[in-house]
Amino acid sequence: MLQRLKAFLNQPYPDRDDVPSMIQGAVVGGLVVFFILFVFQPFGISQSNRPVSVCLIFGGISMGVALLYDLGQRFLLGIKKDTPSWTFWKWTLSVIGLILCISLANYAASYLFYSRHVSDLRVFANVLYGTFLIAIFPVSLFGAVNLIRNLKANQKIAEDIHPQPVSKPASDIRELPIHQSDKTFRAAVDQILFIEAQQNYVRICLLTEKGIQKEMLRNTLARIESALETSPIKRSHRSFLVNTQKILAVSGNAQGLKLKLQGLADFEVPVSRKYIPDFRQN
Repeated sequence: MLQRLKAFLNQPYPDRDDVPSMIQGAVVGGLVVFFILFVFQPFGISQSNRPVSVCLIFGGISMGVALLYDLGQRFLLGIKKDTPSWTFWKWTLSVIGLILCISLANYAASYLFYSRHVSDLRVFANVLYGTFLIAIFPVSLFGAVNLIRNLKANQKIAEDIHPQPVSKPASDIRELPIHQSDKTFRAAVDQILFIEAQQNYVRICLLTEKGIQKEMLRNTLARIESALETSPIKRSHRSFLVNTQKILAVSGNAQGLKLKLQGLADFEVPVSRKYIPDFRQN
């Protein structure tokens, strides 16, 4: 039982960290908070002369805090939520942190509305308890259902994809540019397994007669992708390009697909949800 729970908590969680998704999530969260507060009217809202206005303010505070929290995680802490390392337990801890921040903001708002003394820890405890009670259980349930739903859907997609690896003579040679240099890196397309973005560099994984070789080039993944147009090397993730003719097997997790490639026994290339339709067509 404990092993199953541990495995479930370590499942990659399907999340997004682009700004439009952050805004959408914050707006939805604010509306949910407004609806719950309006229906149940905790924190003395039922005694207010303007319950709708108070609920709107609390909902707006929740929305603003959620957006700032997500932006801070992404751009200040550098946390990426669309990688296999972003698991369900990390998502849960992130949600708990968000609820704590919203609780602090709601406590400050409660003091302004009801003239409560900020040093009264019992009031803060009540606000924290109420916020957790309102948020943590439905949010955690939603997270678990979302993970399971995406996991099953992507596993089904993976079962329907039947890759056909192709080996061709290394005749298609591409000149891959190097940032701020007149030099280029010559690579045979048939030898490239995948290319990964790593900050200001890209890592090229090659399968040669000598085995696996890796090269680091200073450039962006977008420029390398442009240099490989019309080749079987396609975008699979924000940080990955993959040679579609080197795919041996496809499996699925909650975040998307995983590709097992020729010559790589201990590494799988991720396919994010955005690029799944491209691989279903291949």
